[in-house]
Amino acid sequence: MQKPNHLAAHKDLEVAWWIEATNVQFRFAGQGVTIPSTKVEPSESIAKKLKELNPVGDEANVEYWEKERARLWKEVSGHLRAGFARPAPGTPLDQADRKPEDWSESIPAESVRHDMIARAYNRMIPRSRRRLTLPLSTLH
Repeated sequence: MQKPNHLAAHKDLEVAWWIEATNVQFRFAGQGVTIPSTKVEPSESIAKKLKELNPVGDEANVEYWEKERARLWKEVSGHLRAGFARPAPGTPLDQADRKPEDWSESIPAESVRHDMIARAYNRMIPRSRRRLTLPLSTLH
């Protein structure tokens, strides 16, 4: 997955959210951006990108995004975290850096290495959020 590169060229996105208990689907359309880790890109560069987005409150600070990234990383399962240390989808197994039987099944949140972060950044959309206000009448 090259989502950060894709988002850099095509900011329009759509998210579908299915609530199984009520059989309701919500679709949100908008624009997405990536906010890289300070382990991948200098803080000054990230601050410049944030300024262009014109965020308010804590979201205007690079430190907020570092803390938010760490919080979200801890919330996902170790099995999901392990997926970010594996080769990118579609990579032929004979070109992978390790054999599938050597891949980790789970990775603790505290064991993140800088090279893993750089690899994961190039393969995923770093978490971000945008405030969305909908009139209650649209939720019927």
